[in-house]
Amino acid sequence: NRGYEIIEAMETHYGYRAYWVRPDGPETLSVQVRNNFALPNITAIGDGMTANWHVPIDDTHHWKYWLRTCPWAAARDAAVAGRADLTGDFHLVRNRENRYLQDREEMKTLTYSGLGLVNQPQDACVLETAGPIQDREQEHLGFTDQAIIVERQQLFRAIEDVQAGRDPAGVIRDPARNDFGEMWGGHYTVPRSFDWRTASRDELEAAAGPSGQGRIRRRRRAE
Repeated sequence: NRGYEIIEAMETHYGYRAYWVRPDGPETLSVQVRNNFALPNITAIGDGMTANWHVPIDDTHHWKYWLRTCPWAAARDAAVAGRADLTGDFHLVRNRENRYLQDREEMKTLTYSGLGLVNQPQDACVLETAGPIQDREQEHLGFTDQAIIVERQQLFRAIEDVQAGRDPAGVIRDPARNDFGEMWGGHYTVPRSFDWRTASRDELEAAAGPSGQGRIRRRRRAE
């Protein structure tokens, strides 16, 4: 976990915002807002410029839509270059049938997995080899899975709401409530005494100052 001492998911009206915190010096903390989860199936990553939208097809299949905001052409080209190769029908070239084209020589010199330098085939290998429907009773969540625990609790509550005839969290019918200003991310270096748990984005920015801020992006409205 690269020295992170605290990993917490703060619940929001749309899902949660995840914080990763570690010491950054004798008097400062590194506070990263690394991802946001929006019910029922969207994750905004890092500074909010990237989102993954998982759309179910049936009980064992889904489409994953990758959404990326690239204000500059160079950033767009770099983002696309960092994606895995796809077939003409948008499936991974590295897949379960060909063992994700695992390279044993690469495992000796470059990567532990031998699955290349981009993350999508590595993620697919972990997820798909566990089976189409995983037995969660045999699962052992760890320290870095704090956000997963909160997400599952929220999904259980959403199921209960639907069963009771209520709208679950994430269903917005009033345009005036279609505001996702809380969905933000970034990297801040703040004093150890600063209460980052209750701080707003503006308060974190003020505490960090210009030299202690990473990239900040916010989602104002759902498109």
